[in-house]
Amino acid sequence: MKQALPAELEAAVERARELAARTGELRPVVTGSFGALVPDELAHFVEQILSDGTYARAVERIGREDPDLASV
Repeated sequence: MKQALPAELEAAVERARELAARTGELRPVVTGSFGALVPDELAHFVEQILSDGTYARAVERIGREDPDLASV
């Protein structure tokens, strides 16, 4: 649930938005999904290490060797 801003703050935000729009500081809102363009060879490699357990084993090993990283 979105909490309403106090009227004075709401007016200040609207003025700032209008000024930013006039000066070209606002960028259009971009929606949708984005895809990274990676070479097929790299995409295949990443898919392989994720699906064959290589990545999971490496994460597990790193977590054992450095407990501080295990919580990141």
